[in-house]
Amino acid sequence: MAHLIGEALGKEPKITLAPALLGEVTHYIADISKSRNLLGYNPQVPLDEGIPRAVAWNLEWQLGNRQPAGAAGIKGEESVGID
Repeated sequence: MAHLIGEALGKEPKITLAPALLGEVTHYIADISKSRNLLGYNPQVPLDEGIPRAVAWNLEWQLGNRQPAGAAGIKGEESVGID
């Protein structure tokens, strides 16, 4: 996911993998069946399309709301997003 966000921002994410901590969950299985059954949730946009759309929306929203540098993850125009 970090790579998709980095790609949408035109940045190369710096990812450091560290050994798992004692008790840390290291295996995740996403299951949206409860959301489907209770809420009728049915995703329409694949992740590789939705991440760039969400990033673009967020950047547009922040510019429209004139967030000061450093707010909501923005560090200035030169380093928006992932460093």
